[in-house]
Amino acid sequence: MLPVQRKQTIMDHLGQHGAVSIAGLSELLNVSEMTVRRDLKLLEEEGRIRRTHGGAVYHTAAAEPPFEEKKDRHLDVKHRLARYAAEHFVKPDSVILMEGGTTVTCMAGFLHHVGGLTVVTNGLNTLDALKGHAPATSVVCCGGMLRDRSYTFVGPLAEQFFQGIHAHCAFFSASGLTIGQGFADPNMLEVQVKKAMGRAAQTRIMLIDSSKFGNLALLTTFAVHEIDVVVTDRAAPADLLGQLREAGVDVRLAD
Repeated sequence: MLPVQRKQTIMDHLGQHGAVSIAGLSELLNVSEMTVRRDLKLLEEEGRIRRTHGGAVYHTAAAEPPFEEKKDRHLDVKHRLARYAAEHFVKPDSVILMEGGTTVTCMAGFLHHVGGLTVVTNGLNTLDALKGHAPATSVVCCGGMLRDRSYTFVGPLAEQFFQGIHAHCAFFSASGLTIGQGFADPNMLEVQVKKAMGRAAQTRIMLIDSSKFGNLALLTTFAVHEIDVVVTDRAAPADLLGQLREAGVDVRLAD
């Protein structure tokens, strides 16, 4: 079995069982425990697992940091994903939904070329980033309860608002992605609004940088098959990208 095949088998086994032991993997893969340790070390360096005494578990996304802390992380990559999404998926005279995550908010800087656009958001920072586009762009924000950690509007009022919206496409980000859990986030209120936004759009587009691949979070926002397009960077694990494509997802790598 090739190293890439062993690593994929390890990830599949983790997806089914949540944790693995070195001894168990040695027997499953028919290799030495030293070889298993090397494979686990490489997977940990890729950010996909966390090694434990005698085994490994999925790398779990940490508690949600504040918006101001998140916005500067991997900023160059976020701008590349945002630019690609704006240039390839936002059409003139269309209605788009932009959730309030930091990567999606970056799209605001790349939308000036699009005429007749209507943008609907639940993000206060997204709204602020879009204010310079009016009146050429119609900017709409839902109501609801403002979360101080993300500066997004959530709760029943926000969910009900999006039930009445019909959009061409919706843009999302996520705290983590595994094939088993799908695209995941740590906050229940945030997840419910994203689900409502997803139901309101014909096409669902996920902007997710490679550092989120292999991360778990508390709740699944979208199963893999519920997302139409994933825009990511070239550092994303090739095996996971292959699994996304096998699930019918259109995977785009932003230069």
